Amino acid sequence: MNLSSLPYLIPLLLAATSAALLAILAWQRRPATGLDVFALFMIAAGVWCAAYAAEIFSESLAAKLFWARVQYLGISTVAAFCFIFCVQYSRRQLQRHQIGFLFIVPLLTITVAWVKPLTPFLWQEIILDNTGPLPMLTFTYGPVFWLIVGYSYLELLASMALLMIMSRRVAAPYHSHLRGLALAAVFPWLGNGLYVTGLVPIPNLDLTPFGFVMTGLVMALSIRQSQLLTVTPIARNRVLEEMRDGMLVWNRRDRLIDLNTTAAALLNLPQQSAIGRPVTELLNGRLAPLQDIYRMTDVQVEIPLHDREQVRYFDARISLLKDPQEEIIGRLLILRDITQRKQVEIDLSHQKELFENLVQVTRSVLKGQTLQEALQGAVDIACNLTGAEKGSLLLLDDNGEVTT
Repeated sequence: MNLSSLPYLIPLLLAATSAALLAILAWQRRPATGLDVFALFMIAAGVWCAAYAAEIFSESLAAKLFWARVQYLGISTVAAFCFIFCVQYSRRQLQRHQIGFLFIVPLLTITVAWVKPLTPFLWQEIILDNTGPLPMLTFTYGPVFWLIVGYSYLELLASMALLMIMSRRVAAPYHSHLRGLALAAVFPWLGNGLYVTGLVPIPNLDLTPFGFVMTGLVMALSIRQSQLLTVTPIARNRVLEEMRDGMLVWNRRDRLIDLNTTAAALLNLPQQSAIGRPVTELLNGRLAPLQDIYRMTDVQVEIPLHDREQVRYFDARISLLKDPQEEIIGRLLILRDITQRKQVEIDLSHQKELFENLVQVTRSVLKGQTLQEALQGAVDIACNLTGAEKGSLLLLDDNGEVTT
């Protein structure tokens, strides 16, 4: 093994390994929106990196050309998978014929790469350059190469546009995550631009596959941080923001991943900084009763919460969120402010109690054999109801004066 190949091989193999791990993790969670396509996106990037490493490691022209052709299985499809992922991530739908249309150019490119009579349309000239520390393939590119480059650039641009448009439609806590995803698409452009223009720090090293792996890493970190795909679709429409009920969503690690404006207002929580905080940190102090409910399973209860000098009452419903395999992936808490209704119920209860007391007094008066016994019975009932030790009954005349 030529040790001079290590500076090339190690980064490529690390990138391929990272792509493979991301693909495995995404595939395991593929019921979530778009993660199956994200896995294919990372597989394409990983194939590109691994085949590129094999090309560099090979010594003969024939072996290098074989691995160069294998690379095009990833080169031609990686941008298409990235675009489809962004489309699904934004809760849009692609029909089968639309997906098929997206792969016309990639399949054409792969065909040209593997069918030798057509190869000049991709590589007009192939040279094994031995002037550097390693023998490297150099190409004079044909029209199909520039077609797939332009097509891939267009798909990446469309991916960025979709994510930027989506960032305007979701709640404020997700703006930075979506813009980060959009900016992640810059890495392949940067790497490919440096390679095509010959400005790479290592001669003839194509940085584009590194760019796609970097894009995948940034996307994975952003998705993991916001947990947008593992619990709820990211395209939260205006209905959630305008609903009168408060909504809070936690992931399986008991960290808040979503709350609407109503919930933030009801609980006096900062909507943006509350995202990502654990339940024990968020629901404490005056919100501690909610933490007890959080540990329950599929219940609906009424709870009082003290808000400064007043008490507010809420109807709280906690539900488990499950994936298609019935595994628990989070919890959903719905809060409805029922303070006004509760106050009406309390007032009605007081009126009912007062009426019942009047009935008791009336019955006592009617039981008495004499007027003195009836009045004494009324005083005794009043003392029992009020908790007083003693009581007296005074008679007033028409002028409001105590009579004797």
